[in-house]
Amino acid sequence: MRHMRFNHTGLLIGWMALLTVIIWPADGLAAEKPANMPGHYPPKFSFTGCIQKITSQQAVIGDVLLKFAPAATFNTPKEQDTSRSRFRVGRMVGVMLNSKHMIESLWDLEKECNDRRVTPSK
Repeated sequence: MRHMRFNHTGLLIGWMALLTVIIWPADGLAAEKPANMPGHYPPKFSFTGCIQKITSQQAVIGDVLLKFAPAATFNTPKEQDTSRSRFRVGRMVGVMLNSKHMIESLWDLEKECNDRRVTPSK
């Protein structure tokens, strides 16, 4: 019986950790857009970070795995609503999340990065 209780506790802790990783960027890391970005960029992002992996369905940005919303948009300083294929590993991006913590829009910040973590707000 005791062994069973440990498994439930471990499972609960695991789920709590997962939810923290999913929710954390949307709630605590709003980041302002860099001054040199064009007017069609939003004034703030849910967070900014480096693309570590990107596929047609999801992306890892700053160690956070996020799925793309069905109508996700991809934006660069020169093109609004461009192709996802314009984004690649190692690029700094601004991320806008929807209420389901899915990527609603991705914004190229025209910057290569070596630091793969999420950038917190100031």
